[in-house]
Amino acid sequence: MSWITDLATEMVALGKDIADGGGGLASVTYEPWISRSSSGLPVYGASSTLKVILEEGLGHIVGEGDAVISVRAKLTILEPLTAYETGKSWYTSSDHGREEPLDLRDRFTLPDGSTGPIVKRKGIVLGGTTSPQDQPMMEVWLGR
Repeated sequence: MSWITDLATEMVALGKDIADGGGGLASVTYEPWISRSSSGLPVYGASSTLKVILEEGLGHIVGEGDAVISVRAKLTILEPLTAYETGKSWYTSSDHGREEPLDLRDRFTLPDGSTGPIVKRKGIVLGGTTSPQDQPMMEVWLGR
């Protein structure tokens, strides 16, 4: 492993230690998008509860194509997400047209019941692979 991989591993472990102490952790509901209904509404898979570091009141970020986006919250997920369709690499299109393990159409519901579109996602990859299991931390920004 390179020094940067070692550092990333240590930072993720530190984040988990801090979060396990109760400071800054929030429970959010995660639902993977799986398709659209015949009327065009999103269809989601089974929901799960994730413990995340939740940051609210961030204002704006610069998104894709240098667009300025109003942000509701940033979620830092400190463990790998399980791909809805197993065996898929990071951000590869699946048989259902979703990107694994996190599709931009997935839904996160915050503790206050609010939600917003995923406007940005970023993961840290360890081990030089694209396997979701090698991505112990992910940041997700929700728009307004």
